Amino acid sequence: MAVCGFQRINHLTKKVYSTEMNSLSHDIELPEEIEQMLLVNTSLWNKLFSKTCIDYVMQLNNPPRIGEDMMFLLSIYPYMKRVTFVNEVLYQYYVYDNSSMHSVTEQACYDTLCAYEQVASSLKEQAKDIKILDLIDTMAFIHLGIALPVTVMEDKILLKKVYKLTREVLDYKYSRYKTTSMLQVLHILKYEKRLLIWFMKQIYLTHSFMLFLKVYCFIISKLEKDIKW
Repeated sequence: MAVCGFQRINHLTKKVYSTEMNSLSHDIELPEEIEQMLLVNTSLWNKLFSKTCIDYVMQLNNPPRIGEDMMFLLSIYPYMKRVTFVNEVLYQYYVYDNSSMHSVTEQACYDTLCAYEQVASSLKEQAKDIKILDLIDTMAFIHLGIALPVTVMEDKILLKKVYKLTREVLDYKYSRYKTTSMLQVLHILKYEKRLLIWFMKQIYLTHSFMLFLKVYCFIISKLEKDIKW
């Protein structure tokens, strides 16, 4: 897989929110360094794949509105040999205020959890390396435990439901994120993104996540920035 740099831009003001994936200086060799895949964004639009990888993409029973790109990638990570990076910004992603992600339903969240379970179950059955198991549960924490509630945080009632549901799912099915070496602080100090994930894990485990979201909403409203996790 090849990954290029990109910018996230406000479609009205043309303000650049962020420039990402443009500073990774070495290839990732898989499966030896599979924990480094946590550094790679999970959208498909800044990537190219070999056909041999695409052949392993899992066909979901009910493809979800939220997280389908991430599950596409997770389903083929165990079969990749190398990920390389083009640090030049070759893609501009325009952020629209009326995005469909602003009208997420409870059913859409449930569909995401079910689809992830399909991918995770299949990979765990075939996993030959403990790192794969750790990656599955860590990505569940990031994309189900953190990102999914953030997606619905404008709807306070739905937020409480989604947070409660995702927390139960994580504790029951993906609890390895709590102990994996992928998020041990001594192993990740040089990786800003993994350190951020470690920080979020501490907030989550101390049951401070809902309070964090309130602070997060306040900050982005005052700074008028679209800060992504």
